[in-house]
This record gives sequence, C-alpha cells and structure tokens, in this order.
Amino acid sequence: MIKDTKPTKTNPRLGSPLDDLLAERGMPEEVRIAAIKCFISMDIAGKKRRRHITISEMKNGMNKGMKQR
Repeated sequence: MIKDTKPTKTNPRLGSPLDDLLAERGMPEEVRIAAIKCFISMDIAGKKRRRHITISEMKNGMNKGMKQR
C-alpha cells in the first residue's frame, strides 16, 4: 500500500509565481503572446521535420486543403 504524504510546511525558498512577477513589470500579455508564437513555430518546425518537407511544400499543401472546402 502506497501512502499519500503531503508536506507539512511550505518551502521558504519558493517565490511568487511568474505571472505575479510579469504583472509587476507590466508585461504579462507581451510574454504570453511571445510564448504562443514560439510554440506555434516549434510545432511547425517539428511537423516539417517529421514529414521531410519544405516550407513551400507545406504552404502548397495548406492551399490545396483550403481549395477543397
């Protein structure tokens, strides 16, 4: 039987969440937008690598899919 243990006290070295820090500096929206753009570009690069295609081939495939609708 595995016992579920919870810590009795919090870690004193933990600070406030990153969201709080960004809000203090007035830039949470900018960082969120940058993170979304980074995620999208990494996703596209991964798909390109897995399928062994170029950006032009990917663009042409997207255009063909749009025309079929």
